Amino acid sequence: MKNNKQIAINMITSFATYAVQMAITLLLPPYIVKHLSIEAYGFVAMGNSIAGYASIITIALTSVGSRFIAIEMHSDDEKKANVYFTSIFFANLFLSIVMLIITALFVWKVDRIINVPPELLADVQVLFLLLLSTMLASVMMTTVSVGTFVKNKLNLQSMRQLESYVLRAILTIVLFMFFKAYISYVGLANLIAMVYVLLFGLYYTKKLVPELRINRKYFQMKAVLEIFFSGIWNIVGRIGQILTDGADFFITNIFLGATAAGELSIAKVIPAAVNQLIFMIGNAYAPSFTELYAKKKFDELKVLLKQSMSILGLLATLPIAILAAFGSDFFALWVPGENARLLQALSLLIVGAFIFTATINTLYSVFTVTNRLKVNALWVLGMGALNIVLQVVVLNLVKNDIISVAFLGISKTTFSLLFIAGVSSILMIFRNLVYTVPYGAKYLGYPWHTFFPETVRGVIAFAVAVLIGVTTRHFFPATSWLRLVIGCGATAVISILINLFVMLRKKDRVAIVHMVKSRLQKKKA
Repeated sequence: MKNNKQIAINMITSFATYAVQMAITLLLPPYIVKHLSIEAYGFVAMGNSIAGYASIITIALTSVGSRFIAIEMHSDDEKKANVYFTSIFFANLFLSIVMLIITALFVWKVDRIINVPPELLADVQVLFLLLLSTMLASVMMTTVSVGTFVKNKLNLQSMRQLESYVLRAILTIVLFMFFKAYISYVGLANLIAMVYVLLFGLYYTKKLVPELRINRKYFQMKAVLEIFFSGIWNIVGRIGQILTDGADFFITNIFLGATAAGELSIAKVIPAAVNQLIFMIGNAYAPSFTELYAKKKFDELKVLLKQSMSILGLLATLPIAILAAFGSDFFALWVPGENARLLQALSLLIVGAFIFTATINTLYSVFTVTNRLKVNALWVLGMGALNIVLQVVVLNLVKNDIISVAFLGISKTTFSLLFIAGVSSILMIFRNLVYTVPYGAKYLGYPWHTFFPETVRGVIAFAVAVLIGVTTRHFFPATSWLRLVIGCGATAVISILINLFVMLRKKDRVAIVHMVKSRLQKKKA
């Protein structure tokens, strides 16, 4: 009961944060494109991808560090928790300094690596340097903000994250309004917002877990190596993830040019928001998974895993269904003058994997909680490598007219963009259904088919929402922002009411109703 209450609090604050982030995500890109160009905006997404590549070296520590610290705190071994906390802090600090030097050299020679219009070169270099600095700040934030994870108080961190999104948006708009337009303003606003979250993360750790202290006497290289070798497979997995959905900006830029890369970056905005929603819901459960596993309460863990999958199926498939029904209308209103149908098709292909696998996101926590990361990482790496090979080979074949796409009635560039967007989703579906779902169950000692019912119900929930969305759009065309909001809102409300019965057990529905009623009663009181 305690776990469910805190999960609900974590999720409510996370949803508030997500709503603000989503609003900003939708408002800023058209604003930037209007003041600069679609090519310039493409470098924002590319810069974030590069920052992700640079962070690979720290992933072995940051991805599992919280687990090690939390398990020792839940086991009442404060000294060992402090050893992990201090060791991770100093190791990440050292790695961050090294990476800052390396990335500065990369930024200096960036025009020799990717296609950058000469008039944008200096601006892009500053942008990349600021985004990379933001990434380094986030690495340190992951370490010092462990207190909210240990005490299962992620709602506190979520609220500060919400405020940072608002701060970032205000700074970006003010800079564009009062100064000459530069794309690097986006990087500056991101860095300031991240430092804000970092400082609060440190404050909450000191307040919630005063037992955790950064002290040189606790530093142990042995602890760093233990965590590193535990998390090293997350490095492998992260490389595979980049090959799956992060390298496409570079491939598009190199093969198709900066304009096509800009189109891809716009098309990725909604899929990125959906991915963030899925991560947010899964993250709300992560502390409870870790605690139940540490206390060997495996039956409760199974119930909670299935509940989290049901919630993901109910909520995460909904925006994908709305994109399928209203996507072309949205892009026509959001970025006038761009090819709305192409952007919708690209977005659907990119996000398509989540139709089948959105429900399983919380199962990724199983590999971290059980410290069984190797096989999962090798699967991700293998599928990522295959993705790159297929993209490069097919794009070369199309470019050299070895494969003709004329019979499709579309250009080579359009076909290449669609192929880049779609192939990674197909490989992701295959990996998750063949490995993640069955082995996520087996690693916890459950039958291999334990989590497949929730996966199937997630697909059904998506189909229901698409049918409702298409019907709504037919009778209520989205010809303006107001009509689009009303149509999407009606689709969302009706879909949730119906899919409550598709995705959730009676016990879960009763728990949700009880939670809502208690919240309303508290507000009245």
